[in-house]
Amino acid sequence: MKFSVISAFPEYFETFFNASIIGKAVRRSLISYELLNPRDFAEGPHRQIDDYAYGGGGMVMMAEPLARAVDVAGKSDAKVILMSPQGRKMDQGLVEELSVCDHIILVCGHYEGIDERFVESFVDMEVSLGDFVLTGGEIPAMALMDALSRRVPGVVGKDEAVREDSFFRGMLDTPHYTRPPEWRGKKVPEVLLSGNHGAVETWRRKEAVRRTLERRPDIVEDADVRPYLQKNVCVLLYLEPFEKTGCNTRLTEIARDMRVMGCSKLFLASVEDGGKTATEQVKKLKEILPGICAPSFLKSVKGIEEAAEWVCRKEKLEPIVIDVGFFSKDRATDLKRAKRKVLEDERPVIFTFGRPNDVPEAAHQGKDPCKKEEQGEFLSLHGSLTVVLDRFFGFCRC
Repeated sequence: MKFSVISAFPEYFETFFNASIIGKAVRRSLISYELLNPRDFAEGPHRQIDDYAYGGGGMVMMAEPLARAVDVAGKSDAKVILMSPQGRKMDQGLVEELSVCDHIILVCGHYEGIDERFVESFVDMEVSLGDFVLTGGEIPAMALMDALSRRVPGVVGKDEAVREDSFFRGMLDTPHYTRPPEWRGKKVPEVLLSGNHGAVETWRRKEAVRRTLERRPDIVEDADVRPYLQKNVCVLLYLEPFEKTGCNTRLTEIARDMRVMGCSKLFLASVEDGGKTATEQVKKLKEILPGICAPSFLKSVKGIEEAAEWVCRKEKLEPIVIDVGFFSKDRATDLKRAKRKVLEDERPVIFTFGRPNDVPEAAHQGKDPCKKEEQGEFLSLHGSLTVVLDRFFGFCRC
């Protein structure tokens, strides 16, 4: 990855590109950089790069020196980013998006701002470090380059260290300790000294969840929670709606998708015939998809009570039931609230789709994101099921 930095104060970056992990990456040619001073592209004896703002209000960086610097850096194969308080707020999601770029040009603003005509003509994206005021764009540019460099293979010694970073999967990092085992009366948690790697991993996952829920519950909604779920996630699908709409042929696609998405169990229920249709469909699916639909994955049940009892026997805990789809509006709650509850309670989950008649009143109602209330429009059951589980698991962080 190459960084081209346009700054009126390039000396800011000399230490940044020569110290610590970034310096090692530069010396190993994993990343490269160039520093471009807009004064070198300015005209006149004083190499002026700013002038008074039209209408008053301070000094503004001139468009032409910046444009010339971008041209020299090579805009044709690069993404031009302006560090600006008006930009998109930087987060790990943005870092992931930009990590696929081979060449990034960072423009560091100063003074009152930059001539808007340059922004309109040359800038692909504006990025902000946060809702506060700094002297210039140099420090935000360093923060963005540091975060992007960590995503370059080989820059950080172990890939595991990157995967365990805060926000990599949307969750905060776990607490860390080093020697001595006791410091000023505070001891390292015993599990970390046990040598039991499985127990250590479980402790770290639980601590990451606890920290995130306590300190940053707002980020749970988009987090990839699959590594942090202590119990299994199951789906209960009622077959009556499929029979009425002729959608039985899609059950093979649904079963395959549920398996790939990480569900541990797919229950099929047919209430009106006492489970006969569900039993027949389970048998057919096992024949059609023997590799994916192993005997342990599919099960026919009469309804939610039987499914919940089965899960309770296996997991030794009562499952959280989340009904999605056809439910009364006053019982609908945010899916993200259900997601938080699953992490807090460390209990198994059953998502139910297709028929609410036997769903217990205590079930959590997961608001269907595919429904247009005012128009009475819905996605298909397959589409709704896929979208809801995608948002629950957090596949956007994959």
